Amino acid sequence: MAGNIPQQFLDELLSRVDLIEVMSPRITLKKKGNNYSGLCPFHSEKTPSFSANQSKQFYYCFGCGASGNAIGFLMNYDKLPFREAVAQLAQIVGMEIPEESRSDDQNNTQPIYKCLEQAREIYQKNLKTSSKAIEYLKSRGLSGNIAKDYNIGYAPDEWHFIIDKIVGRKPPQNHPIHKTGLINEKNGHIYDKFRDRVIFPIRNLSGKTVGFGGRIIGQGEPKYLNSPETEVFHKKNELYGLYEARKSCKELNQLLVTEGYMDVIALAEHGIKNAVATLGTAVTRQHIQKLLRYVENIVFCFDGDNAGKKAAWKAFEISLPFMRDGLLIKFLFLEHKEDPDSFVKKFGKDAFLEKVNNAVPLTDYMFGALRKNCDLKQPEGKAMYAKRILGYLKEMPEGVYKHILSTKLSEEISIPIDKFELFLKQDNEGKTENIVENAAETSQDDPVDERTLSLLLQYPEIVTDISIDDYRIKPYSRITKLFLKIFKTFSQNPEFTIANLIQSINSDKNHALQNKLVKLASTEHLISQSGVKQEIIGGLNRMQSHSLENEITFLMQKQKNSGLNDQEKQLLQTLIMQKQKANSRA
Repeated sequence: MAGNIPQQFLDELLSRVDLIEVMSPRITLKKKGNNYSGLCPFHSEKTPSFSANQSKQFYYCFGCGASGNAIGFLMNYDKLPFREAVAQLAQIVGMEIPEESRSDDQNNTQPIYKCLEQAREIYQKNLKTSSKAIEYLKSRGLSGNIAKDYNIGYAPDEWHFIIDKIVGRKPPQNHPIHKTGLINEKNGHIYDKFRDRVIFPIRNLSGKTVGFGGRIIGQGEPKYLNSPETEVFHKKNELYGLYEARKSCKELNQLLVTEGYMDVIALAEHGIKNAVATLGTAVTRQHIQKLLRYVENIVFCFDGDNAGKKAAWKAFEISLPFMRDGLLIKFLFLEHKEDPDSFVKKFGKDAFLEKVNNAVPLTDYMFGALRKNCDLKQPEGKAMYAKRILGYLKEMPEGVYKHILSTKLSEEISIPIDKFELFLKQDNEGKTENIVENAAETSQDDPVDERTLSLLLQYPEIVTDISIDDYRIKPYSRITKLFLKIFKTFSQNPEFTIANLIQSINSDKNHALQNKLVKLASTEHLISQSGVKQEIIGGLNRMQSHSLENEITFLMQKQKNSGLNDQEKQLLQTLIMQKQKANSRA
């Protein structure tokens, strides 16, 4: 399942949707051969590099690498969560999302959402009657308008305020309030979790309240208190203020990631409404994935203390696997003991935005940090420096950006770029990874094997005419592994298209693989359709020949070093005969 929607339903949906009909109201496309082309909606360009294939139902940009199917297009263009994009497409073609896929949300979590929304309204209404809370917010420089925009509330210093307001002193065991994180239970006594605190509602991307943050007024610990993990609230997934940022900014092109609620609120008070905050946790993969749905420009604004620096380094490490071409990530470090909240109050909006504009790009941040204590005038220092950066470069997806960083490092340590990239390739070899992870890094793949895979992607129906079992191919490269995997997928799923294949891959984790598949499926070949089968068979013969050659080389080397047993000798003879036959067919 994807997002609790059955894969079978998604496959059927994609088979009915017309990608060109989905795109046409949003972007201008012109028919060009078998494809439609136009200016890419995901990056600025003057010459069209965006291509959409109507028969295979996928799109690809040769400029920025954006790719996907109709679901991915709506998510990226309209900035929709996955389920909303699916719902829109389902409505277009008259399909209904299966009830069983919605049963968890409708039957189990809906009462929780309703209870949380009740609490939000109660807390917000209570703020208006609390002079203590109002004076506190004023002392922090916050206006009534901002309090309203972010639905800020107040939980009084009472043990059963929210319990009494929602359900009564002793809620029955089956009441949804038990699943909201609003109450605690100890020794049989139930009481409010949030007391004498300014309340910050936390909303998901749909605007539903999923949890709360509370800042204590006066003395007490902890200073900030978050809702615990619940069925609808997971700290590693949520970003405070993201819903409000999307709502406030018609053209959201940059997001500032801060450490706390008050940073977001204070910046909004000064007209900077594109800030979000993590919820007492380090930046996670899920946070990065969520941010990248909406922008390709992210600035991490952490406090200037040691904790802030550690948080920034963690954010850097988490971000690396997502550093595709066109993505801009920067790091803003304020003076010691300053945070965005205190800084913007002292120095104002313009001074803060100047800091944002002058933030340190990820490249400079990485190279500067890893260069420390490395004497680049000495071979040992260069080697240490290179080893440190190699460990991080291998985490990045292939592309122009990674090549630029490799070139930069090769210049700093005075090693030719081709030699350096050979080291990088060797550093990545020998790891036990699955087919998807291996295939995502493909800079050294054989172009002839790539062409064979490209033809398979463009003509998946060919698998019914070819028996893969007739070929002895043990994967000798990432591209052959991928070819065999996809051949098997198409064989087992005759109705599968490249659009279905893309959907079956987790788009966030394997963005580089998706891009590669779509690029190969988009490459035009000067070959007639009638000649496709013969060329793929030729490619299979070539793969088999390479595979046999590798096996033979291994056995002959073993024979030379330690000798072969009778079974291995027989296998070697068999492989040599098969190799001769394969060569005659290749």
